[in-house]
Amino acid sequence: MQTKFELYTQKNAIKLSEKWTPAEATFRGAEYLSFNLQSLNAEPVLSSSDQISLFFKSRQPNGLLLYTGKGEDHLLLTLKDGGILLVIHLGSSSVEKALKPAKVRFDDNQWHKVLVHRKVREITRATGFCHFSITVDGVYTERGSTTGTFNLLSSSVLFVGGADHSVGHQGARQHSNFVGCIKKVEFVADSMRMDVIELGRTGNKLIQQQGNVQYLCQEVEAADPITFTNKESFLALPSWDAARSGSIVFKLRTNEANGVLMYNTGATAQGDFFAFELLDGHVFLLLNLGSGAVKVKATTRRVDDGQWHSVSLKRSGKSGRVTVDESAVDFITPGICLSFKNLCAIPISEAIAQDIYEKNTLSQIDSLL
Repeated sequence: MQTKFELYTQKNAIKLSEKWTPAEATFRGAEYLSFNLQSLNAEPVLSSSDQISLFFKSRQPNGLLLYTGKGEDHLLLTLKDGGILLVIHLGSSSVEKALKPAKVRFDDNQWHKVLVHRKVREITRATGFCHFSITVDGVYTERGSTTGTFNLLSSSVLFVGGADHSVGHQGARQHSNFVGCIKKVEFVADSMRMDVIELGRTGNKLIQQQGNVQYLCQEVEAADPITFTNKESFLALPSWDAARSGSIVFKLRTNEANGVLMYNTGATAQGDFFAFELLDGHVFLLLNLGSGAVKVKATTRRVDDGQWHSVSLKRSGKSGRVTVDESAVDFITPGICLSFKNLCAIPISEAIAQDIYEKNTLSQIDSLL
């Protein structure tokens, strides 16, 4: 028989357990959390030492976990090729440290804990020395240091799970957004401590949410590749509903030098469209928001080598970036149109769309997000 005291302590234990369960969030490549002290007219967080810790799990080999900094000075933490990459740029110096143990990968859909320490020691009034370390699962550790024209660590922006690539934060634009689950993101600067996921979950005004961030860990399935075996085969998908901004990420593998990868058109009479195509082994983006077409060569090396290649498109208004593997190209569309709308579209030659349709490719496409 249970006493009132025993029942009371059991109920409180349940409440405490619920209270201290770390908040989790699912990211599918289009979402991220952030804070921007500059937009709030607030001073940046200054510290002589800071610590960042988080848990993640993912099936994807690449994805931005966290970015923080001010101006050109920044810290970037990302999944790269199944390992962890830490990039630190302070003052006039930049250093990268990769943590990728032999026969161990962190894109195994298991929870992994990442811990980063930074500490600055002033050498002169104008020069500082920064020592840092990165540890995964309390087992694998890398250490390093850098010197530059700084004496404190400064953070005015922070991104978790991805970044606003249209703004151009130093270093972040080269990395695709994260796909998977993240929890218990703690940012500690001297005596200040911030749990980013928990602040986002509770609706704190400091944290901005991009996209439909879901505050629970949902399984993000890795799609099986789709194989196109002849020039007549294709897959019809719903239209890309991204009037003013949006992103697309996919992988491809082919031995064909020419072919259509994807095509999406707006209203028939308006001329809005976007497309990816292969031409002489290179990836091209073709885009028209209604006031003129732009054609962007996205690769410096051929991709018709039978290997998997990652392609991403991120657009906001007239500007955007297309990335293939580690090669990134920025673009701006001509005219005044900002979106895939019917407001100021000027018809273009039907030959562009017809030319695209005539070059279906024999290839595989995987992980379309």
